[in-house]
Amino acid sequence: MRASAFLRKAFRLGPRTIARRLLHRAREFGRIKTLRFLDASLNSAGCLEFEFSRRFKKSDLDRKLATWKALDNGFQPTEVPDLTWQGWHELISFNKSTLLHRFDLLASGNVWVHLHGRYGGFEGVNYSKAAETRSRLQTTDYVDIDWHVDYRSGYRFDPDDWFLDVPIGQMKSVDIKVPWELSRFHHLLALGLEYRKTSNESLVGEFKSQLLDWDKANPLRRGVNWRVSMEVGIRAVNWLIAFSLFRHSDGLDEKFLRRFSRMLYEHYQYIEMFPERWPDAQPNNHYMANLLGLIFLTFLCPWLNVSDKKKIQLSKNFFTQVRTQFQKDGSNFEGSTQYHRLVLEMVLLAYHVLATSKEESSAVLNSIGSGLADCATVIKRGLRFSMAITKSTGRVPQIGDNDSGRVAYFLRERNDQDHGHLIALGERVLNLKADDRFVTEDQRLWASLLCAVKLGAPEIISTDRNVLFNDFGVFCSEKDNVQLTVVCRLPSHGHMHNDWGAVELTVHGRELIVDAGSYCYTSNPELREQFRSNEAHSALIVDHEDPVQFSGLFEVAESRTTVNTTVLTNGVETEIAGLSSLRRRKVLHEQNRVLVIDECASASRVQFNLAPGVGYSVGTNEFTVNGKASGLFLKYVGTETPILLPGYYSRQYGLRESNVMLALRRTEQRSEVRIEWE
Repeated sequence: MRASAFLRKAFRLGPRTIARRLLHRAREFGRIKTLRFLDASLNSAGCLEFEFSRRFKKSDLDRKLATWKALDNGFQPTEVPDLTWQGWHELISFNKSTLLHRFDLLASGNVWVHLHGRYGGFEGVNYSKAAETRSRLQTTDYVDIDWHVDYRSGYRFDPDDWFLDVPIGQMKSVDIKVPWELSRFHHLLALGLEYRKTSNESLVGEFKSQLLDWDKANPLRRGVNWRVSMEVGIRAVNWLIAFSLFRHSDGLDEKFLRRFSRMLYEHYQYIEMFPERWPDAQPNNHYMANLLGLIFLTFLCPWLNVSDKKKIQLSKNFFTQVRTQFQKDGSNFEGSTQYHRLVLEMVLLAYHVLATSKEESSAVLNSIGSGLADCATVIKRGLRFSMAITKSTGRVPQIGDNDSGRVAYFLRERNDQDHGHLIALGERVLNLKADDRFVTEDQRLWASLLCAVKLGAPEIISTDRNVLFNDFGVFCSEKDNVQLTVVCRLPSHGHMHNDWGAVELTVHGRELIVDAGSYCYTSNPELREQFRSNEAHSALIVDHEDPVQFSGLFEVAESRTTVNTTVLTNGVETEIAGLSSLRRRKVLHEQNRVLVIDECASASRVQFNLAPGVGYSVGTNEFTVNGKASGLFLKYVGTETPILLPGYYSRQYGLRESNVMLALRRTEQRSEVRIEWE
């Protein structure tokens, strides 16, 4: 951060806030230094295990765990579909890969992840080498998983590194999210569901072996998988949901339950010790994941004996964050359609745990009850936002970052821009009924298998499909099976892009103009900048002047620019003030056409990012798209002959494919592009 920007920020915060932050940092520095010294001098995992055995006496713990094992926690389906259901074929095929320790995460492809693995490399870089370690479980029928490897680049994070020393973004093409994603343990839910149907005890053996393997490979506060509390929280959620599916097995004996309970206790203590929130700073999706993990551990693990005071404070913190992180128009404040999906999924799962809690304390129940109604209102607004931006393809526009993040699932959606599972989960948890355009029956079935609740007559939930979500900064319009979105904001948070004025267009079920996506974060800072830059979007591009500057991979530099947006009878007008010259974009959605009218005195071009696979031909003042939407034409006034630029499109994190960008050089202050179809 430049000195001038730092001083402006300091002046804006004021002396009290600065003093409070400095004091917090000083305390945190001292705490971390002390913890580092103790972990270096002592065995941190051994110390916690000693504390665990001292706090939970063996006989008393065994009795409580036996009761806990028999307890229905709301995540065990009462009815499981017949094996003739098509979904079983996909799930069993997925489980076969899991049993072979082959994982396909973050566009890695189906990769065998083991201690002596050799991997394909990422962006031309390959660090593959065998791990210098012996088998951890010493069994003949289980091959250890390498929990520390980025199985795309082949780089192996040092399992002995103290957790805060684990590097992020320091090696080219190395992505810390890859080992994190595997250690979230999404894959255990599918194993659990198959066991619930078949009672195949070999699946229980795999469940136990993977947990014990992970525990041996990841001692407390050592290695990549303890780096941030968000990952700890999501992992605990998936462990507990999977456990609920396996809990009737006799294979989960006392010895395993004691070990598993100690692992959960470590996760609880870690999140409590390292919540991802700074004083006076706006919390984010990481902190919501912290709260989600604590809610699961606190209310689904009664043997932890969390005090009523902590339970009340936890529920208050959660409800406060729900109100803070979701805006009045229903959208998530981080300004990304995919992070909206991720955080709303967290909120729905936490809401389900709180609403179905078997808590006995009246004070705790009163605290929970006082926040559930407002929380449900926020969730409904969030679901309406997802429904409003859903296209006829079943996908939503990629606005802002997309890291393919999810919390819990049996089988992953084929497209990361599908919010149907989220709407189905909302229907299940809040007893709602959305239009079938937004959610499939299969998605409803998966949601019913995840959250076991009895439903009565549902409340119908609907949304306006022609609306400006002013807080989020996006205008949506739908006419005759044509969906148009226009971004009407500047980036103000780290997961936003420089996408003011960006257009997405879907005609008769065919995506034609799309957002480029995100592709990667820390593994390649240059590509990170490219995908979130102004030039990657279907927008008005001014030469050598992005509307806003980024000051880091997840930071936005302070800006004095403002955006003014007006909803018109048949479209929207948005303009930026505070730059070297005024920029104004008017987008009109009319019968069988869209008009994009730009005003700007600076040297600039109009650009459209075409979806991969869309054919085209160039004529005089006309650009024809050949696709399923027959006869789609782009006609331009006040521009030169178009230039076809090579580009990239990323439909999910870690995957990019080539596409074409249509660039039109502007020759006058006012230009007009007419997009017409038959």
